[in-house]
Amino acid sequence: MKKVSIKFISAFLCHFIFLFSLSITAIAQEKEQGKLYELKIETFHQEGKNIALITVRGKHGYHINVDYPWKLTIQAADGLNIEKHKYLGSDAETMIEEKAVFKIPFGAPENMIVKATLKLAVCKDIKCVFEDVAISWSNPTVQ
Repeated sequence: MKKVSIKFISAFLCHFIFLFSLSITAIAQEKEQGKLYELKIETFHQEGKNIALITVRGKHGYHINVDYPWKLTIQAADGLNIEKHKYLGSDAETMIEEKAVFKIPFGAPENMIVKATLKLAVCKDIKCVFEDVAISWSNPTVQ
């Protein structure tokens, strides 16, 4: 069995660390430019209920990581009427690589801002980004 030299191992580790740091730098630059994903929140009335529709789509080669344990946690508040405060990826209306969609029926006083945190992940090639994103919405405008 051949012995692996310390110089070879050192060179290999330096190369690996360099490539890894390039990958992290690329993710940071893309993240700063808002290129990883699009998050959209729409509110509307449907069958006498207020609905918040939360949609996430990957951008520029990033896709939804459907294997990640997505979680939407809605903060409790006086006057907020909601079926449950925690929704998992399995509760999503849609959870595919192209998009993740949560459909949340809710009732709230007219001027209330509903606050939540969305735990999400998007990936591109072998790079994945995991985030906890603070989001909010209010009642849809009555027309």
